[in-house]
Amino acid sequence: MQAIEIIMAFLIGLILLIVTALIFKSKAGTVFKLILNALFGFIILVAMSQVSFLDFGINPFNALICGYLGVFGAGVILLIVYL
Repeated sequence: MQAIEIIMAFLIGLILLIVTALIFKSKAGTVFKLILNALFGFIILVAMSQVSFLDFGINPFNALICGYLGVFGAGVILLIVYL
């Protein structure tokens, strides 16, 4: 996957996260925390995709799962892909 595709997938997921937070009228601190978690989730997904034997897509859905759940989200994605 090319770098621009990875960045676009993350940005789409981030926009989706912000829109969802605005729809539910979350506080600014909560929105910032979700954005920060999504960023860490994105970093985890990119790091995991660089490992040679792990091959899964980086898309907004995976970034949101990893962002909401953190490291456990990365484990959930691995379980879904490889089981």
